[in-house]
Amino acid sequence: MRVYTSVGMVLLTCATLLGWTSGRDQGKAPTLREMLREKPTADPGQFPQDLLDRPIHEEKRGKRYVQLSFHESPSAQRLLVLSRDLKLRRELYGWELATLPDERIVYHHSQVHVAPTHQLEISIFDPATLTANQIYPPTPHQPVRREFIARVDRAYRERGEDWFRVNNHHMDAERFNSALTGAVRVDAAGRWLTFTVRFGNAEPSNDPVAFAQLVHVSCSLTGRMAQIQCRERAASQPR
Repeated sequence: MRVYTSVGMVLLTCATLLGWTSGRDQGKAPTLREMLREKPTADPGQFPQDLLDRPIHEEKRGKRYVQLSFHESPSAQRLLVLSRDLKLRRELYGWELATLPDERIVYHHSQVHVAPTHQLEISIFDPATLTANQIYPPTPHQPVRREFIARVDRAYRERGEDWFRVNNHHMDAERFNSALTGAVRVDAAGRWLTFTVRFGNAEPSNDPVAFAQLVHVSCSLTGRMAQIQCRERAASQPR
């Protein structure tokens, strides 16, 4: 069982492994432009121009692919997926949660930091086929989610439409706050992904929902990308 408690704990320091530290202060994070200079066959023109001179926030090397991660805001990152010869495969708007044994990437979608609510969204990307599929939240809504949406809707109606208009809130019960909590786990064979989600608020926010619930999620990673299914089950009663 592989456990991913945070992005930082699982990423390798690949600047040294790939030889991206020569001629530079090893304590200083390299920029993408500096990395490309040390790979003469790489073409800087294939990359987003606004990223070339940014320090690389996180680096990870697999057998076939390299991941480079950049911060955008406290709620947003951009993830570049490259081949080992530094050819760009895809830019993803989010950050890695887990890399499977076959090097498919499970990633957390970036979010608008100032939005009234933030919803956990997770996708999986296959660098070999350049295909991606959102796997969470599952659709159609499963019972634990339907019940929580109904409770949020009641809370919103009790607050009244005027409050939502004044506070520039969407008043959409389906877009309730949800966040990953604890570890993301992948079994050794890369067949199952499991994690826990907190529905609702764990602390005061600009949202009338003052209750929360923990939900366990398990996702079968076998079969075709479009067939990946996630299941939610209550881990606690709403409180």
